[in-house]
Amino acid sequence: MIVRVGGLFSGIGSHHSACVRANIPGIEFQVKWQCDTDPYKSKAYDLMHGQTPNLGDVKEVHDLDGEREVDLMF
Repeated sequence: MIVRVGGLFSGIGSHHSACVRANIPGIEFQVKWQCDTDPYKSKAYDLMHGQTPNLGDVKEVHDLDGEREVDLMF
């Protein structure tokens, strides 16, 4: 089973780390996007977890359908 994940106020990616550490048999977490306006935190996030689309300011995120649709949001 694949669980699609999105992260609001992502910082350096604690939600991403939590998904990895959960290690639930039969469940694969795929982090689809993150939101953070701090360029330093976003750079650290990408260095730690790989390139992940950053939607920027959470107040500007309106459309979470299609490719942005998630099953779990942190």
